[in-house]
Amino acid sequence: MKRFPSASFIAIEPLTERKESLSNLAQKFPNFSFELCAAGETDGDKAMLNISDDLDGSMINGQGGESRQVPVRTIDAIVSQRKLTGTFLLKFDTHGYELPILKGARQTLNKTSIIIMEAYNFQISDNALRFHEMCAIMESLGFRCYDIADLMLRDYDKTFWQMDLFFCRNDENFFEYTHYK
Repeated sequence: MKRFPSASFIAIEPLTERKESLSNLAQKFPNFSFELCAAGETDGDKAMLNISDDLDGSMINGQGGESRQVPVRTIDAIVSQRKLTGTFLLKFDTHGYELPILKGARQTLNKTSIIIMEAYNFQISDNALRFHEMCAIMESLGFRCYDIADLMLRDYDKTFWQMDLFFCRNDENFFEYTHYK
């Protein structure tokens, strides 16, 4: 919000435990709002959310922890309902549930410039893709990785665990320059 003060921000959050914090942000910042649901492929559907003890490791169709059904909204439906026109930046921290979300955002992707996606070096759930697989999917959708951030090693053995990948449209001018210097 500091970098883009005139932008609108919408958080899509399936954890009811975070409702109070999100409501506080919405009261503090008029350009912030939220949807208490999971993003997914089919608007009005339900998904099974496994809640981790720390909440941060919670995931759709995960393992362990408390399980509960949560409502699903598509990004396309939220964008349409709110009459948003773009250009969009999407940030994913969805622990292996990226494909259904992308399928439910087909129209929004046409007006999206940047996608920031948490990606893993391990298959953390049955539906999760590893980072190189995510790069291939994103390229098929017209996006190309142009940066990485927040490289994380797992505590267990310090093996590369995850990172944030930054994707932009694959027709960006800077991809035309193919030299190092």
